[in-house]
Amino acid sequence: MRLYGKVFLSILLLVSISFGVFGAILIQSSFQSAWNREVGIGKNENQMLKFTLETALNTIPGDAGSEYYKSNEIANVVNSVRQGMRLQDAQITLINADKEIVYTSNKQEQGIVLYDAKYQKVNEKLFDQVTSEQSGYQVYQQKNQYYLTVMSMIDTRLMETEMRLETTVNITHIYKERAQMMRTYRYVMMGVLFGVVILAVVLSYFLTRSVRHLSKVTRQFADGDLDSRAKVKSRDEVGMLADDFNQMADELQNRVLSLEDQAKRQEEFTAAFAHELKTPLTSIIGYADMLRSMNLTEAERMKASDYIYSQGKRLESLSYKLLELLVLKKQKFEQVKLDADFLVENVYDLTEVGVREKGITLNKHVAQGVIYGEKDLLVSLFANLIDNSKKASESGTNIWIKGEQREDGYAITVEDEGRGMTEEELGRITEAFYMVDKSHSRKEGGAGLGMTLCNQIVALHGASWEMESELGRGTGITVIFPKEVI
Repeated sequence: MRLYGKVFLSILLLVSISFGVFGAILIQSSFQSAWNREVGIGKNENQMLKFTLETALNTIPGDAGSEYYKSNEIANVVNSVRQGMRLQDAQITLINADKEIVYTSNKQEQGIVLYDAKYQKVNEKLFDQVTSEQSGYQVYQQKNQYYLTVMSMIDTRLMETEMRLETTVNITHIYKERAQMMRTYRYVMMGVLFGVVILAVVLSYFLTRSVRHLSKVTRQFADGDLDSRAKVKSRDEVGMLADDFNQMADELQNRVLSLEDQAKRQEEFTAAFAHELKTPLTSIIGYADMLRSMNLTEAERMKASDYIYSQGKRLESLSYKLLELLVLKKQKFEQVKLDADFLVENVYDLTEVGVREKGITLNKHVAQGVIYGEKDLLVSLFANLIDNSKKASESGTNIWIKGEQREDGYAITVEDEGRGMTEEELGRITEAFYMVDKSHSRKEGGAGLGMTLCNQIVALHGASWEMESELGRGTGITVIFPKEVI
């Protein structure tokens, strides 16, 4: 069952049960109040009749004639009292101690009660409960009618024995009132339920509208529409769920785009790698076939051998660079505290000879400072940067390596006076196998992976770098190390 149906049924059942229980309690409370009132009235009438009869009967001499005469006297007194108290609707019965009915208003001939022991049965259970101190009552049903019987004990010298006064009244009207209230309440209940059904349909629709919208957006997202977002502005739990969904969708979209970008880069890397392998391998195979199948002069053989050697060295450099990249991604390195001048001195000693052989001057100026990192990786980083500057520079130019303390950390800069790069070229230099001047780089033995390797080392140290370049003026690359270990 859908949430819409569950909300609808929940509202309908809640209102129905609540209204039904409330109505039942209300009707029963009203009926119980009327029932208690009738019982109270019945007891009061019985007591009033009791006191009146005791007074009236005690005025009749106890030795006044036969039992028949006494019965007639009792009947006359009771009828008079009954009419005086307006108890014509009540049935009055007098019962002696032997459980014999002395008088009953149920059977009359010319106002005289004819005693007949078989005429009416005595309520023995109620008879035994009554004492001179306590009266009793009982409600019973007979032929769809309800009667209240109240019994009390009276004291009279006329019968020379204890007698019990029993008054019976019809209380069917309170049961009819209850039945009428129940019928009315059922009609009201039907009207209320009809209204509740309409209200529940409307409420269910609006309460589940946000959920339906969220479900629709989820299906769209699952079908590949990564830009789908839930537009739920409520501040309830559904709104919180929508916000969580949107955050999840943003994260998933970013990851999917990242994976797509990574797959694209991987594809480009594979294509570039295949191309980088193809060029030297084609040359090596061609020159090797010439050496194998053709009669060449000594100079031609030397030229072919030199070309095979240079292309082999290029492949070796390529394999080393790939191995370094793989190691960087797989291995964890411990970062230690390094003096900036010590690190730059190591880089200078490693690269100065190669730079000088090309007729370029390597200059260094380092302010005192501390760097946290792995020494060999950092030496490789700045050696690569200086090597790239050397390849882009002509004889007679300068390369600088500088170090300075900044507020956000320590910065080391490598600057040259080389050919420089355009803004587009500057944005692509960290891509694998990308070379600004391919012919010149390959001539210098470059593999196109140096800046990719540098980018990995910078990221590994939690550092950042800034690049500036201008055609014909040179390039400057600054690596900024954080103050503490990342």
